[in-house]
Amino acid sequence: KQWYQCRVRGGSDVDGVSGNAFARLCYTHHQKSIICDSPSVSEEDERLRVIAFVGGLDLTNGRYDVPSHPLFSTLCDKHVSDFYQNCAAVRAECGPRQPWHDIHGFVEGRVAQDILLNFQERWVKEDNGGDELFPIDEDMFNFESDVYEGDDSWNVQFLRSITSQSCQFTMLNRAHKLKSERNEKIEDTIHRGYIHQIRRAQNYLFIENQYFLGSAHIWENDAKPMKAVNLVAIELVKNITEAIKVGTHHSVYAVIPMYPEGD
Repeated sequence: KQWYQCRVRGGSDVDGVSGNAFARLCYTHHQKSIICDSPSVSEEDERLRVIAFVGGLDLTNGRYDVPSHPLFSTLCDKHVSDFYQNCAAVRAECGPRQPWHDIHGFVEGRVAQDILLNFQERWVKEDNGGDELFPIDEDMFNFESDVYEGDDSWNVQFLRSITSQSCQFTMLNRAHKLKSERNEKIEDTIHRGYIHQIRRAQNYLFIENQYFLGSAHIWENDAKPMKAVNLVAIELVKNITEAIKVGTHHSVYAVIPMYPEGD
């Protein structure tokens, strides 16, 4: 948010910046990643590796938490200068503080390249060319390094929701998967990932999401058309009704906050 405000105040093209204000501010705020080079772990290849850290919590005040989610006991020490409460009007000295629960992770191997590419595409869009980016090529970096192959290793895929307002799409071999709307290119792989997994589920589904809404265009009793047109909700309903018809057991667990950001 601070970066955006400085950009508006100091930039010469204020109209152009404010025109894309919502998309740029929103997407920037919901992507948190740190990308680093790392020494090689191979005796045969001394080139550097790319590693990355990703997470969901906002990098701002009031977001520090621990698995026990204390509401009062840490107000005088750990949270004495990091109090946040957007659901009720209370004093920081009394609480309760607003707890936070999310996932953070460390990734390495080929999947880290997707996080690097996302940063590069974002930077190039803002920098009109990206000449200031550090050159990363195969002479210095080993992009094929999968260093961990234990029994508890994971195959992972990173998905994103982003438009051409915030990103300069560079992967031409994936261009056919982009949607077009109002002269913008849109990547909605998060939505597609949800639908793919919902349709594959056979016994149960567990979904934890702060913004659990959608399929509003199918609500018959709503006189005013709503814009939450993703298919997640209707796909869940279809999944459940089909299980009922064939007489099989199917459970859906959806975990959402009591007050999503105070709403």
